[in-house]
Amino acid sequence: MAITIDWGTKVISVPKADTTLLQASPEVRELDIDWFRLQLKDLEDSVEGMAFPDTHIHTTEVLLSGITYARFVEITNGYTVEFEDGQYTISCVGANHNLGDVKVANQVSLIINNAAGLIYPSNFSVPYIAGAVWDSALTDHETAGTFGERVGKKLLTVAKFIGLK
Repeated sequence: MAITIDWGTKVISVPKADTTLLQASPEVRELDIDWFRLQLKDLEDSVEGMAFPDTHIHTTEVLLSGITYARFVEITNGYTVEFEDGQYTISCVGANHNLGDVKVANQVSLIINNAAGLIYPSNFSVPYIAGAVWDSALTDHETAGTFGERVGKKLLTVAKFIGLK
């Protein structure tokens, strides 16, 4: 199956098969919102779809002062989105969106995953984060009740056990 649009009722139908299985039990699937909007564009520019209003507005990622802000996809013009009914959850990724506002009510749950616009700072990388963690001073991790304090106590216990302290 594929995503379809009933142009008369303005219902966009999303089959379960067009989502990616992330977890079997409980069933969690993923929908890439950028991929979804490209499917809608293909339907809009078909011979049948060209006569009808656009299904959505899309704004791509925007770089502003060194920070990349997320794309967004807004379903508009009275269209609704209906996911194939069943007891599963869909995690939406890849863009901010309004699917929660236009979803046809059924048993399917949505994990929206919208951000406040920010995707990542320009200096974001796994090595950058790892370096920030591993290279920070130990005194930064001695606050009572923190994970750092607990690890420090465990290491002291191990050191005493093996005769280093």
